[in-house]
Amino acid sequence: MNIRNHRSHWALGLLLATLALSARAETYALDWDQALAKAAAEPERYAIARPVSIDAARDGRWSRDGEQAVWTMELSVPGALSLAFHASQLQLPAQASLSVGAQRLTAAEAGDGDYWSRPQTGDQLRLEARMPLLAAAGYTLRIDQLQAGFRDPQAPAPAALSAKAGSVCAINFSCSARNQALDWGQSVVAITVLNAIGCTATLVNNSQQDGRPYLLTASHCRQLNGVRGDPQAAAASVQVYWNAVSPCGSDLAAASSAAQETSSGAYHRAESSDVWLLELKNPPPAGAKPYWAGIDASDQPASGELTGIHHGGRLARQIVWGSSPPTLTILGLSIGDLPVWKMLSELGAAAAGSSGSALFVGDGKVVGVLSASSNCDAYPLPSLYYSRLAPAWTGDGSNGGSLRPWLDPANLGRQIPAKSGTGGSASGGSGGSTVADAPGSGQGGGGAPGALLLLPMLLAGGFRYGRKTLS
Repeated sequence: MNIRNHRSHWALGLLLATLALSARAETYALDWDQALAKAAAEPERYAIARPVSIDAARDGRWSRDGEQAVWTMELSVPGALSLAFHASQLQLPAQASLSVGAQRLTAAEAGDGDYWSRPQTGDQLRLEARMPLLAAAGYTLRIDQLQAGFRDPQAPAPAALSAKAGSVCAINFSCSARNQALDWGQSVVAITVLNAIGCTATLVNNSQQDGRPYLLTASHCRQLNGVRGDPQAAAASVQVYWNAVSPCGSDLAAASSAAQETSSGAYHRAESSDVWLLELKNPPPAGAKPYWAGIDASDQPASGELTGIHHGGRLARQIVWGSSPPTLTILGLSIGDLPVWKMLSELGAAAAGSSGSALFVGDGKVVGVLSASSNCDAYPLPSLYYSRLAPAWTGDGSNGGSLRPWLDPANLGRQIPAKSGTGGSASGGSGGSTVADAPGSGQGGGGAPGALLLLPMLLAGGFRYGRKTLS
C-alpha cells in the first residue's frame, strides 16, 4: 500500500511539473463604452458583468511546492477598477485553501459550491489554490462570470468624497444620531448584490422572536440593465457589511472599508412591489452587536419624528430626519402603481446606495423601504419615497409574494416589536429626538454640499437619474 501511494505521489509530481510549462495569463476584454451606456440609468451599479468560461481542470497553472500542489491563475480586465467573480462550482478538498487577491478561503468556508468572491481593487486578479499533493484531484473551480468595476467599491462615491461636519446632504450618523436611533442603527447594513450593485438593508424581527436573520431591502437592488433577474441567484450573491460607521468629524469612509464585520450569502424569501425580503444563510456576526428592528405594516404608523438610516454614496452610515408625519401616495408608473410613504427630509438626503433603507417612525418600527428620492437641493425640501410594507404584508397571498408568512408565523398581527441582540424584545423608542442637530443648527452632518448621486427615479423603462417631479 505504501509503495502504491509513493508511485501515485511521484506520478502526480511529474504531471504538475509538465502542466506548469503551459501556464499563461488570461485577459478578458470589455466594451466599456457600450457597457457603461447600459449601466448609466442605474446609479447603484458599480460593476459590469463579463461572461467567461474558466475551468481549473483546463485553465491556469499547476506547480508543486514541497508536499503541496499549487494551482494559480491570473485574470485581467483592462480598464477595470476592481475585479470579482462568480463560480458556479467550487470544491476545496480538506486542508485546501483558495486565495482570491488578498482574501483567503478555506474548505470549511467554501459553502455549497456556488461562490461569489469579494471585489478586489485593480484590473488584475490572482487566484491561488493550495492543497496536499494527493488531494489535487478533488479540487474543482468553474467560473462563469467576472464583475469588472467601473467605480471602485473600496472608495467613496465621487460626489461624496468629503463628509465632514457642516454639510446638509450626507449626515454622518455618528455625529447626529441620538437616543433610540443609536439602537436602530445597529439593524442597518450596507449590502452588495451580484457584485455589481450597492444598496442598504435592515435586519428585522419576526413574531416568534427567534433571531432569524431576515433582511428587508428593495427589489430593484437586483436590477441590471433594466431587468430583475433570478431572485434566488441574486440573494446568494449578497455580501453584508455590518457596523459601517465613521467617527464624527472625519470623512465618511466607503462602507466596505468602514465595516467592522462582514458576512455572505442569503436566501430569497419573498417580494412584493419594490419590497424584497431575504434571510441570511448565517446568523449575524456576534461582533456586529445586531439589533432586530420592529415592523409596522398597519398603514397607520405611530405619530412622531421620521428617521431614515442608510449607506448613501456607498459610504458609512448616515441619517435623514423629518418632523412631519409621512403621507400616503402613489407613484404612477407605466409598469404599475407603487404605493409609497412620502417623507420630507429636514436634515440630510439620500443618494445612490440608499435604496432599500428603512423608514423608522416615532416608536421605532419600520414602515417602508426606500425606492426613490429627489435631489438634496430640491425645493422646499428633499422628498424620499418609501415602498409601504402594508400592501406587501399580504401581497398576492403566496409565501413568495407576501411578508406575513415569514415575519408573522405566530399570527400576532401587523405590528412586530424590535429585538435586541442580547435577547428579548426591545422597546424601540426611549423618548427624545433621534437627532442631535435641528435643521439649520450647522452641526453634525457630513458630505459635500451641492452635487450628490441620486437614487434611480422610477420611470417607464427603468430607473433614471434626475429630479423627481410628481403631479
